[in-house]
Amino acid sequence: ITLYENRITKAEYKKMEGEKYKVSMTIQTKKIYYDGLGKETGTGTTKDLIDIGIFTEDGKNEKGMKKRVPLYLKKHWLASGEHIIEFVVDGKPVKAGIDPYNKLIDRVPDDNLKTVDEVE
Repeated sequence: ITLYENRITKAEYKKMEGEKYKVSMTIQTKKIYYDGLGKETGTGTTKDLIDIGIFTEDGKNEKGMKKRVPLYLKKHWLASGEHIIEFVVDGKPVKAGIDPYNKLIDRVPDDNLKTVDEVE
């Protein structure tokens, strides 16, 4: 059994020229293996392909349901540990995260997204 412990601990943006914003994120990732009885047997040592996303205000789909609107959404090869990554996006960021659609089985999925704070 493989479970992940992905989380974002910090997300900040700085307004640039025009509608450009520089986003800095601090994320942590860890992969843990368990046997059939739930006993931890080890941790992952190789890189995994994990989605990183930055989102603007939520929109609505054709049925009127709320949906996330990505400014940036791409897979990145990440090893276990802490990573500080930066991106420039077109549009004001509101939320950012790692595995934002919870495709991986995460022990605590609620800490994968965080509100992006403005810095001077």
